[in-house]
Order: sequence, then C-alpha cells, then structure tokens
Amino acid sequence: MVVLAPYDAEDCRGLLKAAIRDPNPVVFLENEIMYADVFELDDKVLDKNFVSPIGKAKIMREGKNVTLVAFSKMVKFCLLAA
Repeated sequence: MVVLAPYDAEDCRGLLKAAIRDPNPVVFLENEIMYADVFELDDKVLDKNFVSPIGKAKIMREGKNVTLVAFSKMVKFCLLAA
C-alpha cells in the first residue's frame, strides 16, 4: 500500500495522476486546511503529461548545514524555519 500526502499544488496534481495510474492500492491524504493556500505553478506542471514520481522525495530548498524532513502542511513550517 502507498500513502501520499502532498504539500503544494504541484504535488497534488502530479501525485494524484501517479496514484490513479499505480496498480497498487494508494491512499491519498489531503489536508483541508491547505485548500486556502495559494501556490505558484510552473508551465511544466500544467502540461497534460506531468506526473510526479511516487517514492522519490522532493527537495524544496537545498541547504548546507541541516536537513529538515516533513510532509503535507509541515513543509510550510520547515520552509519558514529554514
């Protein structure tokens, strides 16, 4: 079983498409508090062939001294802390 918990609009679009195509059972968790947040989208995300890979972490901001790992809403707080 695969569990997905996206953070931004790019994650939602790409991971939902990947979940639909995956032959295994997938649980897609959306935090309803995130519905009010606005995210910028690249043109690549709006492409009909855009899919995010399942099982590969997305690096939101690369650093040198510390690594913060989070999912869903907590990504926002990690980015603010960084």
